[in-house]
Amino acid sequence: MANHTILVHNKSGTVREYVLFKNEPQANSTPGNRVFQNAYINAKSVSDTTGTANFQIQTMFSAVTGIELVAKKHITNETYESPSGGSNAKIKMTDGDESTSKTAKFKDAITDHVVVKVCQNSNGDAVPGSVVHLKLVEGKPRFHSLEPQETCNIDGSFLISVDGSLDSQNNDKFFVGFSAGDPYNNGDINSISTIPAHPNTTNVITPISKFYVSWGSQSFSDTLQASTIGSPALIDFTGKRSEKAEVVHNKNGTWTVTYD
Repeated sequence: MANHTILVHNKSGTVREYVLFKNEPQANSTPGNRVFQNAYINAKSVSDTTGTANFQIQTMFSAVTGIELVAKKHITNETYESPSGGSNAKIKMTDGDESTSKTAKFKDAITDHVVVKVCQNSNGDAVPGSVVHLKLVEGKPRFHSLEPQETCNIDGSFLISVDGSLDSQNNDKFFVGFSAGDPYNNGDINSISTIPAHPNTTNVITPISKFYVSWGSQSFSDTLQASTIGSPALIDFTGKRSEKAEVVHNKNGTWTVTYD
């Protein structure tokens, strides 16, 4: 679990509504309200000069492994549940395939996943991340144990240790990686990233933790439907010891981002 705090201080000269996005917001032509379609959290009526929007974010990470049945696939809204029963998380999967006309379901390729912790070195106190151990069981990669890391060399990371049971002749068909989800949204997984799994290796996995903050407004009437969104500020916690960001919305429309 990763916990982040983003404080947005309104110094823009007027009352604002601030919106937090997981992906960079893209303007859409019609209808106007779709500009906010990937909004994650919003804070309404933040007063000028003294007002602050307080965004609290928790992200649940899971180690993922499986067999790459076909070429790279995309994420969509189909749900997969762990066959090992080691996690309550659910993973949203795909039917698409980028490099072949044949279709295959990515969920068929996943053989195991387990919730992990990422390590942090904050305030001089190290918070150990997880070390997950992987081996081949009846021809399929499985996680067989999990323990805390002894040291935290890279903030925001966890380890996947692969033993020698994986067939070195078939490196390309096995993968490891991570999935990320929101524990307040039924544990649903919203992204997956993978790399090939090689025998007798230790993989340092560092999930990317980026968020975007913008201000916005919407107008609706019988004759007009419009949305306005400002250029977003990027808040990137990846590899940082800090779990807190201070964001100032300046009078000229720019942003100042600092990390505590």
